[in-house]
Amino acid sequence: MNEKKFLQQMYTKLENQLEQEVKLADDSIEISEGDKVIFRVDSKGDMLYSADKQFSNIVNKLHGKIENDVRNTKEFLKVMDNSPELTAVDLNAP
Repeated sequence: MNEKKFLQQMYTKLENQLEQEVKLADDSIEISEGDKVIFRVDSKGDMLYSADKQFSNIVNKLHGKIENDVRNTKEFLKVMDNSPELTAVDLNAP
């Protein structure tokens, strides 16, 4: 899996769906509430999140959504990596 593609895909999905601030770094995506990072998704799809009790409702709400997006994005990129490349014949519709 291309890690940069994975991060870009995840960033685009999360940025459009979450109320929290989403930042794309070189090797991860950070999701913040105010000035506190409450979630981090690394380039391999591993998730780290804040154990701070004041953010538990937000973390619980986001965890399933982010986990689902990570799984779907990894599956999509795996299929794309294993797909044959298009040729001129593929693009020449009747």
